[in-house]
Amino acid sequence: MTDLKNKKLNEVQLVRIKNPYATLENENTQKIFTQMLALKKVGYSSAYGEDSLPLGVEDFISDHLLLCFKKNLQPIMGIRATDINTCRLYKIKFPPFEILDPQQNNLHYKAIEEIIDDCDQRAVNLGYSGGWTIDPRLRSDRELIGIAKEITEAVMYFHYSSSNIKEVVGGAVTNYKVDVKLHNPLGFENIIYKGEELPPIDCK
Repeated sequence: MTDLKNKKLNEVQLVRIKNPYATLENENTQKIFTQMLALKKVGYSSAYGEDSLPLGVEDFISDHLLLCFKKNLQPIMGIRATDINTCRLYKIKFPPFEILDPQQNNLHYKAIEEIIDDCDQRAVNLGYSGGWTIDPRLRSDRELIGIAKEITEAVMYFHYSSSNIKEVVGGAVTNYKVDVKLHNPLGFENIIYKGEELPPIDCK
C-alpha cells in the first residue's frame, strides 16, 4: 500500500445510518442524513441532469452506508441498502417495483415476484442495493475515488452478512456500466427466469 493511499485512508471513516426515520429526532441523524441527501442530489444532477430526482420515501427507512471525511463527517460516497421486511413494516413498495414497469419490463417484474415468493417460503429477508453515489467534485482525486470504490465492495458484503440478508437484488444504470461493476467485483449475476437469462435494464 502506498504512503498516499495510507494518508487518504486516514482522512476518511465509515458511517452507517440505520433506518433514519427511526432516529429522526437525533441531531446526528438529522445532520448526516441531510448531508447524504445533498450528496445524492449533486451526484445525480451531475450525471443525469438537474431534473433528476434520486430521492424517495425508501431513503427514510433504508440503511445508508457512507464514506465520510473524518474531520467533519461530510459524506463523499454512499450506497443505499433496503430490505423487504422493513418495506413491509412501513407499508411502502420494495424498490424494484418502483423501477420496473409491469408492461414494459414484464419478465423482470414477474421474476422479482418469484424471487420474493421463494424468499418468503424460505423465511429469507431480501435486500436491494441502489443509489450508489460519489461526490463529483472529488473525481479529480483518483486515489480517493479508487479507495471509495474498494470500500463500497467490502462494506456491502459485511453489511448484508451482519444483517443476515442472504439474497440481494440490484438495479444498474447501464450507460455508466454499473451492471458490469455489479457483476465484477461485487458478484451479482443476471436473473434467470424460466431458464432464460434476463439482461440488465436501465433504472429510471
